[in-house]
Amino acid sequence: MTRHESIRYIHLRAEECGYSAEILDKVRKKLDTLLEEELESLKKISEAAFRTWCTELKE
Repeated sequence: MTRHESIRYIHLRAEECGYSAEILDKVRKKLDTLLEEELESLKKISEAAFRTWCTELKE
């Protein structure tokens, strides 16, 4: 998967959680700053851990 595809996949995962546009924007901005290894790691974490990661961004 390319970097762009990884970011899109993770962003879609956040969209499926039903988050607001504000949180999705923060998720997108954060994803743009992550290294490849961090993106790979995010693709593999559990649903609960992913939701926690997204929620922590809004604070």
